[in-house]
This record gives sequence, structure tokens and C-alpha cells, in this order.
Amino acid sequence: AAALAYGKKNQADKTIIVYDLGGGTFDVSIMKIKNGLMEPLASHGDHHLGGADWDRVIIDYALKQIGANFEQLTPREQGMMTLAAEDTKKTLTSQEKATLQFSYKGIQTVEITREDFEQLTLDLMDRTMMLVDETLEMAGVTPQQIDEVLLVGGSTFMPMVKTAVSDKFGKQPKMADPNLAVAKGAALTAIQSEKGYIETGITLTKDKGTRAYGFNCFVPERDRVMILNVIMRNDDLEIRRVEEGITTLSDGQTCVEFHFYENDSTEKYLDVDPALELQGKGGKIEWGKPVPAGTPIDIIVERDKSGCVRVFAQCMGAKGEFELVTSGVTGMSSRK
Repeated sequence: AAALAYGKKNQADKTIIVYDLGGGTFDVSIMKIKNGLMEPLASHGDHHLGGADWDRVIIDYALKQIGANFEQLTPREQGMMTLAAEDTKKTLTSQEKATLQFSYKGIQTVEITREDFEQLTLDLMDRTMMLVDETLEMAGVTPQQIDEVLLVGGSTFMPMVKTAVSDKFGKQPKMADPNLAVAKGAALTAIQSEKGYIETGITLTKDKGTRAYGFNCFVPERDRVMILNVIMRNDDLEIRRVEEGITTLSDGQTCVEFHFYENDSTEKYLDVDPALELQGKGGKIEWGKPVPAGTPIDIIVERDKSGCVRVFAQCMGAKGEFELVTSGVTGMSSRK
């Protein structure tokens, strides 16, 4: 969305990367603009990394100076300190040092310099750049092939972001209306969805998905149960795929249950991790009559432009339709 908003006024052929560091999430996308069309090459990110993590570093630093920890504060003190830490971070954007004032057994004040702040949060910055590297690899481009770097999201006002990004790409990034770019781009996306095009603007081609989806089944060549990803990270957002080679596992089976998982792996097979399982609706198809091992199970996976994933399964006339959040593939085998 941010790239679309930018491309509306900057339609020259180029490859751009959008570095979006918000309050709670980080996203990075690489787009290619050519002949008025914007093609997403790769998207990646971390939904648990954002400006709030930088704020928490300030909180932990200040509390360490007075020999306390966050859990010792009352809920009200925690809330006020969190707001004060964010204000301190903003101050350090334009000043070399700032003073954090908070309440804990009276009024406390702790000074922090920008240099200390940047050193303490270097690992967070490195995490974003690692994701940038992975996105470049997914897109098949090098930093030198990026023509423009766009910074989006309020947290990109931090000087350390501009420094790290410019060092990476050898050029100064552009502030692409950080606080409003996504909202403007979302409005343009809605117009394109309604009209099929954007007047005097650029047209977005197929978008990419940032997550992988799979279910668990027995993989003979690995001799164990694994997650079989049927939608891969960076596949087209709108996708329909027939998964072939799935069969019943044991003689005499009369049903199959589904467990679905969401992950960010780029691998077809992934070790089962209960933390990745999608919770909610259960999924099971029963056909009643016992069948031999190796009986085909037809599976079709679809994802629409809103990101909703559905799975259609059929075996021996029994059918199931599941909206992602399903439950367990016990008793299935992949012939692949």
C-alpha cells in the first residue's frame, strides 16, 4: 500500500524497497515498477517487532539504574512509564540525550543518551536488517539493484534506522510520508479493486503473501510426521493449488482429521511445532467404509485477496471444506 501511494507520483521504471517499522510490527517489501505497473517481488516481516520494543529497552535501562523491574510497578505506573519511554525515544530522534521521568516510590529521573540508546537497541536493528536480507534473497535482487529505499512507519524517524538503511544500500532513503503512506495506499488499493485501475496512477499487479500454510502428515522419505506446506511464503496472495500425492496412511482407515499450521518457512517440509498450529475450527472427513493404505485424498487449497485461506478435501465421496484454522492430519501420508 505504501509503495502504491509513492508510485502514484513517481512512475519511472525502478525497483524499490519499502522498509516499514511501525509501533508493533515490521514489514519489508520489494516492488518493481515498469510501464505503469507495480509488481511485488517479495514481502516479509515480523509481526512481533516494532517501536514498542525500542520503548521497552528504555524502560528496562531506566529501571536498572534504580534497581527495580517492571513487575514491581503498579499497572498505572507501568502505563505512565510506557508513555514516557515513547516520548523519550521521540526526543532522542532530534536530541543527543533525554531525561525519562517516571513514578516509582516517588518521582524518578534517569538520563539516557542517543549513543547509549542505539547501542542497547542494536540487536533490534540487526533483526530488521536480517529480514531485509531475506527479502532481497526471496526477490532475487542485490542491494545494488535497488533504485530507491522508502521508509514508512513512525519508528523510521529514529536516526539509527536511516543510518543502517543507507549503509546497506549505499544511498539515502526517502521518507515516504511515514505516518500516512499506508492509509493512502490502502485507499488507492480500494479504488483499484472497485474500478480495476487507478486514474493517473500506477496499477498494482498480483500481490504476494508473507506466510506459509501447511498440515501435518507422514513423510516417508523423512520417516516421520512433518508439516507439509501447501502455500509457501511469497506465493501470489491470490492462489489456488491442487496438492497431489496425499493418501491414507493405514489399512482400514475410515476418516482423516486435519491440523493446520501457519509459519514463515520457505521450506516445503517443516518439523511439527505445536506453537504454529492454528486454533479454532476442527476439521474431519469420514467415509465410513474401511479403505486400504494409499487411497488418494484430493486436496485443494485457496487463498483470496483478503488473505483468507480455505482447504477443500475429499476421499471416497466424503467431503470437507475448512476455513483455515483446522485440526489435525492424523493418518495421512505424502507419496512425494
